[in-house]
Amino acid sequence: MAITRESTINAENERGGKLPLTQSDQALIAFYRAANGSTGRVPYEEIVLQAWKDFPESFSLRNHPEYPDASDIHKKLYQTLKPAGLAISLGNKVFRLTDAGVVRAATLLRQAAPSEQKPLRLSREEDRLLQHALKSRALAKWENGLANDIIDYDTRLFFQFSTGTLKKDRRLRLKAMQDMTESASQLGHPKADALRRLMEFLRDKFESLFEEES
Repeated sequence: MAITRESTINAENERGGKLPLTQSDQALIAFYRAANGSTGRVPYEEIVLQAWKDFPESFSLRNHPEYPDASDIHKKLYQTLKPAGLAISLGNKVFRLTDAGVVRAATLLRQAAPSEQKPLRLSREEDRLLQHALKSRALAKWENGLANDIIDYDTRLFFQFSTGTLKKDRRLRLKAMQDMTESASQLGHPKADALRRLMEFLRDKFESLFEEES
């Protein structure tokens, strides 16, 4: 039997006592993370980059590990994930997970070893949210002991919504920021704990900005 990179990865995982993740499993998890756990549309390039960041041992060019190997993701999308009903091609190099794909990816993450659950890098969107939060007025006031001076306008700026944004969309913004902070915390970012406490404060103090319409 030919020795593939996928079978080598499984053997290494089994020797380490971890639940084996095939290369297809890793591609699905990366897709799930790039889609923020949804069935939303994701450009092919973002899936490639997410897979390379999360699983560099599987999705890097063999002689140049500083670069992603797009061909491996292409194979998994078309030869495994699509035929299994886990992903759909929308044309123009855009894909989305099916409901079954989301469920499967979430299950794999729950069963995976802690080292595979932990992100190796923030996704592009998480990094954008982090940079925005670090420059926000709300965080500046919080760190200077001026929490009582934070107003609803600061909160809207922090979560990036307006007075006209639907409550359901505001809650999605809150969830995205919470997920980003959790990833930043796992990666040991020095501001992660302050951001977590700030978000809890904003969520509780300005609950009316997020609560469901009656």
